[in-house]
Amino acid sequence: MATKTEEKPADETPTVAETISPEPLGHAKQPTRITQMEHAVMLWHHVAQPGESPEQFMHLATWAHVAKSLQVGHEIIVVAAEGNWRLHLYVRAVGRNEVVVGTVSFAEFGRQEEIVDDVPYAVAWRGPSAKWSVVSKETKAIVKDNFATQEQAAQWVAQHLKALAA
Repeated sequence: MATKTEEKPADETPTVAETISPEPLGHAKQPTRITQMEHAVMLWHHVAQPGESPEQFMHLATWAHVAKSLQVGHEIIVVAAEGNWRLHLYVRAVGRNEVVVGTVSFAEFGRQEEIVDDVPYAVAWRGPSAKWSVVSKETKAIVKDNFATQEQAAQWVAQHLKALAA
């Protein structure tokens, strides 16, 4: 006595449940050892000087002076001194005088337009101590300093100009 089986049309794709095998494949290894991230990955940090661009940290020779300290798999976080961008790099190869890196991520923060010429103030980066400052264009005197971001300084200028106009 023959049983009748139901056949599917050839154009139907199998469901997820039909494709998952209940047992692991014989040739695939199961993870037997795991390590905490802080023990497995070396993370380096560099503060880029004002005026340095993220692109220049991608060149082979940029990291040549620290090539002896780096290994494949290490990661480098580069942040701008001004705080307006952050670059995360992955070390792919290390030579005697070169380091090949790949970009993991790049973020640019608060791209602020320049203050117009007729405004008597400029926003300038004055280093890690004074941070972003508002400077008088006429006298070059510091009007206000210690803004964490360029946007905060520009916002202060706009509010200050409104208060002067009122």
